[in-house]
Amino acid sequence: MRVVKSYGKEAEEREKFNELADEFCRVQKKNEVFWALFMPMIDFILGAGIFLVVYFGGCDVLRGTMTTGELLQFITYTQLLYQYLNWMTSMPRDLMNLISSIERINDILAQDPFIEDDAEPKDLEVEGKITFSHATFGYKSYQPVLEEVNLTVKPGEMIGLQGVNGSGKTMLLRLISGLIYPTKGHVLIDGKMLGSDLEFPPSIGFLIENPTFLPQYTGAENLQMLSSLHQMMPTAQIESVLQRVGLHDTKYKKYSLGMKQRLGIAAAVFEQPDIILLDEPTNALDESGITMLENVIQDETSRGATIVMASHDMNFLHHCCSKIYTMRAGTLSL
Repeated sequence: MRVVKSYGKEAEEREKFNELADEFCRVQKKNEVFWALFMPMIDFILGAGIFLVVYFGGCDVLRGTMTTGELLQFITYTQLLYQYLNWMTSMPRDLMNLISSIERINDILAQDPFIEDDAEPKDLEVEGKITFSHATFGYKSYQPVLEEVNLTVKPGEMIGLQGVNGSGKTMLLRLISGLIYPTKGHVLIDGKMLGSDLEFPPSIGFLIENPTFLPQYTGAENLQMLSSLHQMMPTAQIESVLQRVGLHDTKYKKYSLGMKQRLGIAAAVFEQPDIILLDEPTNALDESGITMLENVIQDETSRGATIVMASHDMNFLHHCCSKIYTMRAGTLSL
């Protein structure tokens, strides 16, 4: 999405999507009409076959040419045959859906993730300023999770959030990320309103609490898949960020809790975003991990990134942050 917007491709990509969606609907409609007519006919034929077996078998039992046990056994075999034939008739439909899914996957994999060399990117004018203006978030009749939050985070500033569990720290981070929008008030990124002018901040990294990745892939492969959502990152850059967080490129399923946290930190910073959100970044980290995290944060603030961090570790917050805000029952205070 960021690359598409950067190169002014929104209208072109939207037109392509609409054409594909219309074609899919036409094919799907024809497919559903065919099966809506075909399947009831097959069910009728198979059902009629079972009825005839029961009818004529019952007549044979009354005439004494067949025992009741033989009839029941024959009916059982007929029902098994019915289930098999029913599966056989539905198999072509399942096969068509499978082929269609494979074709769509192949189309996606065949797409070139890169923009043409002669394309000129538009200036996104991203600075990293975050503004909350009377932002409130809640679920209908329940007590608001966040209430009348007013906050300004300057570009390149690092602030901390402290508070007990359930006080609203994570929800505030989610509002900044665009994962949720305020039910009242506004959240602005560089003067543009989330939910109106922007769906998401154009340049953001987010470490969620207890991050999870695909276990069958290595750390580098997980980062490569994440980077493909925006713009493919060079392998050397991914290897560099893994070294920064002290990880070797092994399968994620072999990671300890501390290693998983390190990979989450790497995922939050490896694209050098303008805004970085860190939710409980010291979780599961040993002393060497804390030192690594401090170095990463220092590097990111040195290049001008805006960082908002929620943590229970007050010593770490005081060591790293220029300001520390306290969350209490959804309200924010300095």
